[in-house]
Amino acid sequence: MTEAANFYENEEPKKIGVWSWIMKKINNLKSEENEMVDILKKAQADLDIAMNNYEFADEPALVDYYTYNIKAAQMKYEYLLKKAKEQGM
Repeated sequence: MTEAANFYENEEPKKIGVWSWIMKKINNLKSEENEMVDILKKAQADLDIAMNNYEFADEPALVDYYTYNIKAAQMKYEYLLKKAKEQGM
């Protein structure tokens, strides 16, 4: 085998290695985005549940509890939304 042919034969795994590295990075970014979307959906669902529970609270202590629960859920959702925007989503 000539030296030039040997050179190109040895270069092929490097190209594949770079390509697989790039694909892994892209897949990781997609996974992180999907994870953030799932977390945001759960935070929104938690907020919806807290608001629904508030509407059916019939005792002053429960009204207070769900008021604080709603506020906490809103703050969590706003925080996550801010983080998602910072990540360019």
